[in-house]
Amino acid sequence: MGFAVHVNADDTFTVYCAPAHFPESAHTNKPFTVAGIEELERNMPHLGNPHGILITSDRSLSKSKTFPALLDALFKPSFQLFYPSTE
Repeated sequence: MGFAVHVNADDTFTVYCAPAHFPESAHTNKPFTVAGIEELERNMPHLGNPHGILITSDRSLSKSKTFPALLDALFKPSFQLFYPSTE
């Protein structure tokens, strides 16, 4: 269970979700904000397991101005974060 967040080159976020039971807000082509990603996560069923969240990026995450806020929002015991190292 989980979803993927892509950090675009312009520091906006795109969220990719596969399961049909995710909230309707997850099935959009609009860029997400950190608050929108937190809202999405709050409305997803946990079913007793941590959510796996894959974070990908168009460029090095160390150069992103929005990635630290995303990491701050998602760095919780109920998540497993997966993202490439940044140098």
